[in-house]
Amino acid sequence: MDEPHLVQLVRKVQELREAEPLLKALYQELFDQDRTDEAKAVLVALASVRAALLAGEQRLDETGSPSMWRPSKSEPGDRCL
Repeated sequence: MDEPHLVQLVRKVQELREAEPLLKALYQELFDQDRTDEAKAVLVALASVRAALLAGEQRLDETGSPSMWRPSKSEPGDRCL
């Protein structure tokens, strides 16, 4: 993968990492307010973000990207709702 594409992929993965906790917090808030239909829609979006994040991280791993582009190891359950 050439450098411009790699940089673009790294940025996309970083954006997804930033979006994930926001969606999780929104889901929790909607669920707590008994707005289950909206909470379900956010949960679907969260699942899509997590899938895209996983795919992006795997592509970065395949490129042998420097470890500075990878997040620190998370604790078990960090990505659970």
